[in-house]
Amino acid sequence: MKHRSVSLNTAGRIIQEGGVVAIPTETVYGLAGSVFSEPALKKIFRIKKRPVFNPLIVHCADARQMREFHNVNHPLLEKMVAYFSPGPLTFILDKTKKVHPLITAGQVKVGLRIPQHPVTLELIKKTRALCAPSANLFSRLSPTRAEHVQDIFKGTVPVLDGGECKGGIESTVLEPDFNKHVLNILRPGLISKEDLQKWLKKENQKAWSVRFSSSSLSPGQLNKHYRPEVPLVIVEVQKTPTSVKKEIELYLSSFFPGKFFKKLILKKTATLSARMLYHEMNILSQNPSHVIYVVKDKNNRGPSWKAIWDRLDKACSRKFVL
Repeated sequence: MKHRSVSLNTAGRIIQEGGVVAIPTETVYGLAGSVFSEPALKKIFRIKKRPVFNPLIVHCADARQMREFHNVNHPLLEKMVAYFSPGPLTFILDKTKKVHPLITAGQVKVGLRIPQHPVTLELIKKTRALCAPSANLFSRLSPTRAEHVQDIFKGTVPVLDGGECKGGIESTVLEPDFNKHVLNILRPGLISKEDLQKWLKKENQKAWSVRFSSSSLSPGQLNKHYRPEVPLVIVEVQKTPTSVKKEIELYLSSFFPGKFFKKLILKKTATLSARMLYHEMNILSQNPSHVIYVVKDKNNRGPSWKAIWDRLDKACSRKFVL
């Protein structure tokens, strides 16, 4: 069945009438509704089967529109937004009264970002700001193509088709602490800790540091998330992966008898791996008799891979060390 594609104008009309539309971003496809429509926000939670304690991210057209939803006045924030936006960086900031409690799960801060996709930016200009969590069922794989949305919702959700998502995984979520001079990364993503450190150095902000943290202010914090329809296994090895393929599959067969093992092959770089990660997992999970496994070795460790392993760690069913 072909996905239920709609035009930009139709998508705008649906959103203005309190409906929801799957939209493209540079990260993943989102399930979008107006931030000013309580019925639309409730539809997002209902369609995704998402618990209301999990906050949503507000997508804005520009920094000026972002200021409608936060009350932080700091020169470093303005510089950071100007440098990293539009792009895959979400800022957690003190919210204004315009932010509906459903968006923040009743908390005092809100997630805000400016997506880097021309189609969605044009849509936001037509409709004003949108909430757009990933267009998936809660805790499942995020879609990076319009056909993924179709597979998930069986044509019940209209899709604004913007092609393949160039980034492939969700945005980095950042909570700046302006009192302690710390940038807290609540969810790793396409903008890395090293990217933020380089920017601070360029701005001569020696008093500031970057660290990883966790908080209910950010989505994607559950231990089990991003899960495919079939088991995903992480196998950590010290040897060259090609030399142990048979050994791995023989070992796995004792835990998953009668299953067919499909290797998720990561690309040479973390950036390329991120772009294809969810799509490849979608393909490999089509057959219920499959078990997906991914090898963690010396070639795919290190700081640049942190966001990839964050997703895979939360998506996996079991881990083995060989």
